[in-house]
Amino acid sequence: MKTFIVFAAVALLWFHAAATAQVPQLINYQGRVAVAGVNFDGVGQFKFALVNAEGGTTFWGNAPDTTPADGVPDAAVSLTVAKGLYAVLLGDASVPNMAALPASVFTNSDVRLRVWFNDGSHGWQMLTPDQRIAAVGYAMMAGNVPDGAITSAKLASGAVTASSIANGAVGASQLATGAAAANLNAGGQSGIASGGMILSADASNGNLLNAGYVKLGRVDLGDVWETHAGGAGLATRSFHTAVWTGSEMIVWGGFSNVGPDCPLAGGRFNPTANSWTALTTTGSPAGRYHHSAVWSGSVMIVWGGFDQSSYRNDGGIYQPAANAWVPTATTAAAAQADSEW
Repeated sequence: MKTFIVFAAVALLWFHAAATAQVPQLINYQGRVAVAGVNFDGVGQFKFALVNAEGGTTFWGNAPDTTPADGVPDAAVSLTVAKGLYAVLLGDASVPNMAALPASVFTNSDVRLRVWFNDGSHGWQMLTPDQRIAAVGYAMMAGNVPDGAITSAKLASGAVTASSIANGAVGASQLATGAAAANLNAGGQSGIASGGMILSADASNGNLLNAGYVKLGRVDLGDVWETHAGGAGLATRSFHTAVWTGSEMIVWGGFSNVGPDCPLAGGRFNPTANSWTALTTTGSPAGRYHHSAVWSGSVMIVWGGFDQSSYRNDGGIYQPAANAWVPTATTAAAAQADSEW
């Protein structure tokens, strides 16, 4: 009986790495066969099977096996052999008698390729030893990564950005249990229980609509008052001025029967933060009441008024951005008023 010898055998897996592509279920196998020490030339018959390390369990065969006890596929694949060399795409169903190769085969830790050869003259011989499939073969598993299997430790910093994720691509099954709630909690928010309601002053809130919330209608709460913080450091006063900047109210001057009669101090009130900020007194005009104040769009201009001894024809310009005062020019200023209020 002739002896068949297999020389160098290499198993390679070629696949496209793009996330949108189907990972090919193919293994490119190359081998060499000799008959009686002479490299074989011609068309040979081959049978292939993927087995475990001991060879007792068959994970896949190129064709059905109606006699599982022998572990040999029933049909053969015809391959051209040149100077002993041949190549085949295992799992290429377009090749006659070649079955598709499922990726589930590589859930096993040790997978080996077993080959049978027939030169047409000496009958079937099993080539030894079985060839172990190297790690490259397991790349087929990348096409079937279980949900939640990839952790942040496996990703480079900044690898995934918002522009890389298609709208609606991330669903509940792609999120680890509790991930959404943890994200909300980190931002000081909380999830809404099933059947819960969210109140919003914005009837067309895109974030809520995209999250699946449906507008049911509106609730009119009526006119209400909110308690705001008191003016820290501001004395009780009257006859003061107040201007609105677009984001803050600036109060300055006025008359007080508690403490100084004409307090110099003023304050800025931010309704969003519900807080006061004191105005600097450095370079500010002399204390007064019944004065005028206007907002120019960037500065508050104070003019005139009464300081309990005389009428004033001077003023100051307050710059909120710098919290600083600039005196107003008095050249050719309006004369002091003589009328009493």
